[in-house]
Amino acid sequence: MLRVFARAAIAASVLFTTAAQAAWPERPVTIIVPYAAGGLSDIMARLTAAQLQASFKQTFVVQNDVGAAGTIGANNVAKAKPDGYTLFFGPIALFTLSPLTMKVNYDANKDFVPVSIVASTPFVITVNETFPAKTLKEFIAEVKKKPGGYTYASAGAGSTTHAASVLFLKTAGLDMVHVPYRGVGPAFTDLMAGNVQMLSASPVELKPHVGSTKVRPLGISSKERSRHLPNVPTVS
Repeated sequence: MLRVFARAAIAASVLFTTAAQAAWPERPVTIIVPYAAGGLSDIMARLTAAQLQASFKQTFVVQNDVGAAGTIGANNVAKAKPDGYTLFFGPIALFTLSPLTMKVNYDANKDFVPVSIVASTPFVITVNETFPAKTLKEFIAEVKKKPGGYTYASAGAGSTTHAASVLFLKTAGLDMVHVPYRGVGPAFTDLMAGNVQMLSASPVELKPHVGSTKVRPLGISSKERSRHLPNVPTVS
């Protein structure tokens, strides 16, 4: 039984070495992504699928099964025939955080066989262009003025984007209202439209919007600055 879980994606070619010895795959493989198209999990799954397709000379189809903060996609994979032709590609939070924050219809320990953690990523505290703060310090001061008066978006309750935001807000002593979405893609759309004020996104998800003037990155959660976003200071 082969089912994949990941935080993001790098070195996709190292996956499934044991499968190759078993003449796998003999037919198309479906990779379930539990979030909407455009988010980090979706982007990385498609990059991974392309690498696997090139390596195994077989079709790998990415399918977005969205809803319930990613748990619908996870549940669909848990119920799939365990023959190696339905893989799961999503954040590890669906197996660690989600069962603690909501009722799920799968057992992370019994229903999945982990193949590889493909990558990890920091998160960038990002606001829309209309927010009255140009630095993280100014952001903290502004939110403290209006407890519960601002909103932040996530890819769903219990998702890594949600957890990253909660950790930051709790550490800074801030009170904001959570607005969950079906993925980072639609969350970014509402952030740029000004319907929500903050989103904790990965550098990969943020980079296409840098320079658009519709969003403003304030700080990154890594210990050092990202080479992709060299002008964004670290949260620490």
